[in-house]
Amino acid sequence: MRIDGLQYANWSEKIFRQLREGGLDATHVTIAYHESFRETVLNFEKWNRWLEQFPDLIMKGQWASDIDIARETGRTAVFFGFQNSSPIEDDIGLEVDMSHSADRSTIEAAEFSERPIAITHANPYDWSPALRNKKDPVIQAVVDNGGMLGFSVYPHHLKDKSNCTLHSFCEMIARAADTYGVQNLAIGSDLCQDQPDSIVEWMRTGRWTKEIDTLSR
Repeated sequence: MRIDGLQYANWSEKIFRQLREGGLDATHVTIAYHESFRETVLNFEKWNRWLEQFPDLIMKGQWASDIDIARETGRTAVFFGFQNSSPIEDDIGLEVDMSHSADRSTIEAAEFSERPIAITHANPYDWSPALRNKKDPVIQAVVDNGGMLGFSVYPHHLKDKSNCTLHSFCEMIARAADTYGVQNLAIGSDLCQDQPDSIVEWMRTGRWTKEIDTLSR
């Protein structure tokens, strides 16, 4: 079974077909990054249209059992998720994802949460010392409480960035499996396939609008 725990691609029929060519059974798609509530609703509408247009390629995922259905029918189950809380208007129960959080916050979240938490898209800091990657005590705190780590292929998370080799990436995963247990590991590629540089820049600035304010830098 092949599952990608996070993607933020510039979705199209081409990518849906590539998901099938790669045998991907399920993927978590970012339905909201910095979008407002209304912008997120529009994203839901866009995805509903795609689900109607390409029922032979993708299906809506809501439960773990939907992944089995997708696999049996030769499709990819699409699960919606947020990378930010900006669209949320009311208090609701959510799984805690600490991918964008600092060390202390992540450790405390793992300790205080009544349910296991997740780091859906990051890599071990000792392999690549990027600011968003996680140090050993942080990962250990998460997995000790039943949580999981999803490995990322986002260039800024990789050793040697875009020059990272497949061998190096796979060796890192093997070491992590020995250290933290394969049952606590997953893939959250953070793939931004076909996104223009302007969207990646918007993501990294943390602005609440896609209109980049150049004076604020």
